[in-house]
Amino acid sequence: MNNINYEEFHKIFEEFDKKMDEFLEKEDFYNRYIAYFIAEEYKEKLLPKISLDTMIISALNSIEVVRTSKDKIKEHLKNKYKLEVIDEDNLTFKEL
Repeated sequence: MNNINYEEFHKIFEEFDKKMDEFLEKEDFYNRYIAYFIAEEYKEKLLPKISLDTMIISALNSIEVVRTSKDKIKEHLKNKYKLEVIDEDNLTFKEL
């Protein structure tokens, strides 16, 4: 990325951003997660008397504290995207 100018970078990044938006829309990730979050709070009788908008914000805020697993991420990269991480510190891949 060091040998491209700002305009080229911006164009590439816009396309990347568009792909991420399309993925989230297709997978309906946020909406499914928020619905699951609210349903689980309801089932456990933890649902506070607040607005739906506030619950949505609360659910989205909870994503920030979700613990990720490098091993599972690497497994998804390998199995779904055919990329094997060969160096975690300098994020280098081997295409499978």
